[in-house]
Amino acid sequence: MKLEKFLLRYFPPGLGLEYSQGGKIKKKMINLLDLTTSTDIINVGKTIMDNELLVTKSVKPQLLAVLAKLQKKLFDDINNLYTQHCTLDYHDMPITQVALNKDGSKCITGSFDETCKVCDTETGDVLLNLSHTGIIYGVSFNNPYGDRIMTASFDRTACIWDAETGKRLLTLFGHKDEVLVAKYDPIDNLVGTASMDKTAKIFDFESGKELWSIDDHRDTIISLQFSNDGNTVLTGSFDSNVFLWDKRTHKKVVAFEDHKAEISNCCLNFESTLVGSGSVDKTARVWDVRIQKCLLTLTHDDEVVYVDFDKTGRRFATACSDGLAKVFDLSHDSGKPTSVLSGHTKELSKVTFTPGGSFVITSSSDGTVRLWNWNTGVCAQILTYHKDEVYDCAISYDGSILVTASKDCTSQIFKRSPSCCDQYGTIFNPNDSL
Repeated sequence: MKLEKFLLRYFPPGLGLEYSQGGKIKKKMINLLDLTTSTDIINVGKTIMDNELLVTKSVKPQLLAVLAKLQKKLFDDINNLYTQHCTLDYHDMPITQVALNKDGSKCITGSFDETCKVCDTETGDVLLNLSHTGIIYGVSFNNPYGDRIMTASFDRTACIWDAETGKRLLTLFGHKDEVLVAKYDPIDNLVGTASMDKTAKIFDFESGKELWSIDDHRDTIISLQFSNDGNTVLTGSFDSNVFLWDKRTHKKVVAFEDHKAEISNCCLNFESTLVGSGSVDKTARVWDVRIQKCLLTLTHDDEVVYVDFDKTGRRFATACSDGLAKVFDLSHDSGKPTSVLSGHTKELSKVTFTPGGSFVITSSSDGTVRLWNWNTGVCAQILTYHKDEVYDCAISYDGSILVTASKDCTSQIFKRSPSCCDQYGTIFNPNDSL
């Protein structure tokens, strides 16, 4: 075996090893989830060299250089705030959803006016107009490539579009009611939809053929996510249940059934070992997939509308109808929040961590988006450019671009200092000198 290249994954921090073996090129990823701005990278480098035969002392300078680059990304996450870049005001009705492609060069907005607009985040120009015959509720790019767009509509269909030409490539039929969610599988050529008809469906990305219908829920499926390990699909429903499904056998792997009211949102952590769920029953829960048990029940004073893990899976955030967001440290099982983020005057619509995990972003019906230092609970920035409720917000892979969707029929683009966003980050060849 011979090491050919180092590949960087910025968020969550990881180091890829591209190596040759038997005339074939292979890759191996080392997760560095414990890397922080204060980590001694010399010790990290030593640990890697002690455990990886591919990484020898001869490439130690290159190894330390790539570790320093990964650490610098975490410093960037701490030190940069957002500035308003441009306003997208091309829709005639409220904007429901927004998404960004991997490098942040394009954003897509879905609206009550039954159209999607694909815009250039640098100029704000509309690149494509995509039309349904119903309200657009779900939008997504097939990251990391971004050459395909998927939309979900109240017209009971989901569509796949060419992101360059706007040509509709596939229309996915089969749902009997409004489609709320449209998601790509990050590993396989699959897409998933979830609907008010109480089903979720998995389709082949290329042919549009329906491969699998998930029909064990008793009410609207409001949330769907493919796992990063390529093995499972997560669904959450108004029937108060969260189910995890095996992609290969199409069997239900785990049923998380302790909530007492509708699920508002559910998610997997990066390693697919934990499931987070939020509910109208005023609780959020964290479940361990391996032992199939609830680890934490987090009680709130109002409905939990959104939940999110940070990229390392060490932190868990919740957003509530009472306008409060909370951050929990999952290394402690006390169930008490590390910080309570207070300042919004109306209910929240979303909470999400910045890619480096240093900040939490919240959007609210009070028309503002806020950036919080979750460690101190201090609001670092208030973005007040909307005139009505903010329904959604999305952040680019490297955290340099933030986009919002609002009832005021506009989307705002905010920017931080630019960063490199290749699929694996910068490539270092161990055979090259620094």
